[in-house]
Amino acid sequence: MPHRSLQIPELVYEIATKLLPPCDVGHYGDSRFPEIKNGRKDVLSLALTSKAFLEQSLDILWRDLDSMYPILHVLDVIPTRDIWPGHRGSSASRVYRSVNAMKELGLLAEAHWDRLDYYGPRIRSLLVTQYHPPVYRTLLRYRQKTSGFAVTPNLRSLIWRVHDEEHFGFLPFCGPSLTSLTIKPPNLDISTLELAVKSTSHHLSPEAFVHIATMPHLETLTLTTLPPEWFPPISPGNPASTPFLPAVKNLRLSHSRLDTIARFLPAIDNVRQLERIQIEFAEEDQKTTIGSFIATVGKFCSVALVAFFLSLKRIHPDIEDRSIDVFRFTQAIFSPLLAFKNMEQCDIRVHVLDVDDAFLESVAASWPNLRSFSLIPIEKYKDESRLTLPGLLPLAKNCPHLYNVKLNLNTRITADDLSAGLDRMVRTWDHAAVVGTLPDLHLWLGGLRSLARGRQSEVAEHLKAIFPNTRSISDATIEYSMDR
Repeated sequence: MPHRSLQIPELVYEIATKLLPPCDVGHYGDSRFPEIKNGRKDVLSLALTSKAFLEQSLDILWRDLDSMYPILHVLDVIPTRDIWPGHRGSSASRVYRSVNAMKELGLLAEAHWDRLDYYGPRIRSLLVTQYHPPVYRTLLRYRQKTSGFAVTPNLRSLIWRVHDEEHFGFLPFCGPSLTSLTIKPPNLDISTLELAVKSTSHHLSPEAFVHIATMPHLETLTLTTLPPEWFPPISPGNPASTPFLPAVKNLRLSHSRLDTIARFLPAIDNVRQLERIQIEFAEEDQKTTIGSFIATVGKFCSVALVAFFLSLKRIHPDIEDRSIDVFRFTQAIFSPLLAFKNMEQCDIRVHVLDVDDAFLESVAASWPNLRSFSLIPIEKYKDESRLTLPGLLPLAKNCPHLYNVKLNLNTRITADDLSAGLDRMVRTWDHAAVVGTLPDLHLWLGGLRSLARGRQSEVAEHLKAIFPNTRSISDATIEYSMDR
């Protein structure tokens, strides 16, 4: 019999949580694997110590799953060597590669669903990377028999990285508690963008998207592409009768045209509660489309928006034969974003930029809470920058919380201009006295080495003078890669 204090379920749960803290199943990585593996062993030992510790330990052991293997295991549909004596490979690969054989043997039909009812509610986050339609159809039937209850009713985060032609196999896992859904097939970046856009394996069915759109607590939505028909019929006199992403706060979309996304945003219920927008757009989108999209964000979003990411997905090989002016990103295009006074992160990576020091001054004045700011053109047009070292002064003065800055500098100025600019870089403020400890700041300033003309140490000293919390200053090449 454990000590009386250890008979308190909440205390046992806290102990198990300390042994195996929550983790992001989408970023397990090799570095954390030993820690997670040892934590699981410790919690398993705790579960086997006393029956009084069992339930809380199981809650922790099942909380974060990086595969469907444990679910299939409790269903008792794992193939054995007696059934497939000639099959080699890991136990996980035996499971997924033998689903058809499992179906033929009737194993899925004889699954122990009562055991899933016992373990499934414990799962809070799930990563699925291998899946087959027979499993989906069986789980869907189970969901229908239980009046629509999810296989994992308390699941909060689902990452679905599956090559699935039907692309709605995730539905049995989506319950009312789901707050984060990522649907992004693995190895999506195909050499030809058109293949990625047109492939049906990378589109949600309209029915699946309707299910997603009506999830009451879904806060984070990550999609590779929007389905061909996604939005409800909306007009001022005829509002949608059903919710449309009523709780979403974080939106991440890629491989969709900006004009499509611009039509999608106003359809979102409570669009003014969006906090983070992350978009990867196609090379074909020109500055008029980019401008229209940003104008839409400025019109429909609110000061709740704290992060905005807009990134070119890939570069077309014949970009040299086109008029670059149709892709030029100007200060006027950017200006609607300045209304979001609580902005903390802004990362824009486009073809070519046309901004100057006055633009940086307006950014610094509009976003006092700014923490990370990146404004990067493609490598070919980085030398067109009109930003100078003194142009960083407003950022240094008005944005004390900065920890990351990535900009390209004007390398065409003369030595005299450089000297005059350095003389202007004098700090007349003390953020530490007002905000306390400042974050470590990392500066990436493209063209700095060329600009300094052998005066790198002097330039670094002046940067350190206005940014006393600088941890690193670098000048490297940033290129757009296909696997971004």
